[in-house]
Amino acid sequence: MNKRSEPLPDLESQRMKIIGLGESSIRKSYYPELQQRIGELEEKTRELEAAYADQTAASKELRRQIDENTVKEQELRKSEERFRSLIDASPVPVVLSRDGKFVYTNLAFCRMSGYDHPAEIAGRDLLEFVAPEFREMVAGYVRARSRGERVDVRYESMGERKDGSRFPYEISVAVIELSDGPVTMAFVTEISDRKAAEEALKKSGDRLKRAEQIAGIGHWEFNMGSGTVQASDGARAIYGLCGEQWTIAEVQKIPLPEYRPLLDEALRALIHEGRPYDVEYRIRRPSDNALLDIHSTAEYEPGTNTVFGIIRDITLQKKAELTLRESENKYRGIVETTPDLIWEIDVTGRFTFMSPRISDLLGYPAGGLLGKPFISLLPPDQVPVAKALFEKQVSTGQDLVTLEIIAQHADGRRIEMEIRSSPATDDQGRITGFRGITRDITEARRAATSLEQARKKNEPPEQCHVPGYPERCVFLACVPCPDEPAQA
Repeated sequence: MNKRSEPLPDLESQRMKIIGLGESSIRKSYYPELQQRIGELEEKTRELEAAYADQTAASKELRRQIDENTVKEQELRKSEERFRSLIDASPVPVVLSRDGKFVYTNLAFCRMSGYDHPAEIAGRDLLEFVAPEFREMVAGYVRARSRGERVDVRYESMGERKDGSRFPYEISVAVIELSDGPVTMAFVTEISDRKAAEEALKKSGDRLKRAEQIAGIGHWEFNMGSGTVQASDGARAIYGLCGEQWTIAEVQKIPLPEYRPLLDEALRALIHEGRPYDVEYRIRRPSDNALLDIHSTAEYEPGTNTVFGIIRDITLQKKAELTLRESENKYRGIVETTPDLIWEIDVTGRFTFMSPRISDLLGYPAGGLLGKPFISLLPPDQVPVAKALFEKQVSTGQDLVTLEIIAQHADGRRIEMEIRSSPATDDQGRITGFRGITRDITEARRAATSLEQARKKNEPPEQCHVPGYPERCVFLACVPCPDEPAQA
């Protein structure tokens, strides 16, 4: 008997159906909450992905920056090496310092400070290389710079070498960045030559100032473009000006008004016609109201449109000239009106001066005798003795000589004269000639002879005992009579 068989149940389908029924039931109960949770999870996921993307980008940027810094550091090291090479070879002394200590010095600084190698200096205190009296000043600069304060970047000081010798220097300072941090770099220049030149210039200026004061001179410049005036100490003192610079108009008010046209014309002619500027005028000095005589000369420089001039205070000279003229007039009047003859001769016996009285006494024009020997006024028989007496006076320098001599008038007459002469000397006391006074004693001698004859009555006149002198010896009263007559 055949039994009818039934199909086996599909367990898997049933399981899935059951699960589906369960899920449907669960979904109906919890779906809204699950949807909310899923949405939150998805948002978190997006945030995490965005953060990861940002982190990835930041990591890439950081890596890029690290790479760039590495390159820059390498370049900086190369730059520092090049910089060190340059300053090593630099003829200018260079130092690097930090916190007041030497970090680096080049060979030029070693030579300047008397050391053999930079290693002798590295790590030492800067102030060891500064003269004691300047250390506080330099230390002040170092402290101020370390605090970030504004401080002079260039100044002068006094250095001290290894052997203790000193030298003036000028230093220029700057702060630079190195790979291991900022340092102070300084360029040091020894200025001994410059200081010597400045001192020499100062001494020269002081000497010029003193010379101007002693000589009463000064110099000035007119800048015609700007209308300003610059003057030396001497010029300021003469003009009584204060300060360093003035306008041309201010300075032109100091000369007396009556001299203004003269000065304006001289300046115009100098600039526009090239004529020499050489004027004398008077000023009233504003500082003390004194009246001064001024002599000024000037030149014009077209390229700079500048007039450069010199002024000289000639007040004393003018007074001296006035006094001299008055004295000359006085003594000229005495010389021209005196009845005596006044003359001068040089050491060769030639006339250098002859008063007009010569015309009345001997009939010669005064000007015609200049340069002629004095013996040209003597008769031939008087020349030998006169020469001998002149040569004796030249050799002995006898201070004052009085003698009598016979001169010859232009018309041939013999004139008895008395001469008083004394030597003329230069600043060293050397005789340069003689000057003296001569008077006509012919009438006085004739009168004396008449009186003597009256006294002696019939006694013959005294005769010279020297052969060759038949007449009365004209030198009898003044000099020993020579034993023999001199030969011409």
